Amino acid sequence: MAAQSAFVAQKCTIDYCQARSGLNWPHLQKEAVFRQALDRARWEAYPLVLSDIGIMIEGLLRPVVAEQARQVLVHWLIKAYADSLERYGPPRHRPPHATWADEVEHFRRRIGLVQLAPPRPVHEVGGESGGALHKLMPMHPSLTRLDAEMIGNNVKMRLCRVYEDLERDLDRAAIAAELAHPH
Repeated sequence: MAAQSAFVAQKCTIDYCQARSGLNWPHLQKEAVFRQALDRARWEAYPLVLSDIGIMIEGLLRPVVAEQARQVLVHWLIKAYADSLERYGPPRHRPPHATWADEVEHFRRRIGLVQLAPPRPVHEVGGESGGALHKLMPMHPSLTRLDAEMIGNNVKMRLCRVYEDLERDLDRAAIAAELAHPH
């Protein structure tokens, strides 16, 4: 979850900035203020993309997890989410002693809401993180104002690729068995 989320958040942010700045990209990269804003955007997008990937994993696993183990699944995903955030620690642009507590609580509420409906198709996941990433872009709003849909679609496209990897690599039966009989 952590590696895929970091990759998607970083790739979507940098690709957009490169495309939008065009031939000015090499010059823009040398600007300390821009590099700091780019770093901030990537790290603020990371927990949002991580949340999307958690929702995708829940959607892949819920159909194979026994009804009585679904709460175990939710707790496992919340722990995996929190652990993925702690893997890198809070971003440097946040105040000292900052935590990810608000993001973990947001994911806890989000996954609770997701469980009230059938699993979402992957193409419906990513709207929240795409919209937030649009607002986080380290470029003047006059340049980005018409690009929300494009940024959101880029996030969704990359999440579809992550979903393909998850479908291929997750041993759903083994995870379901482990959740049904946790140690």
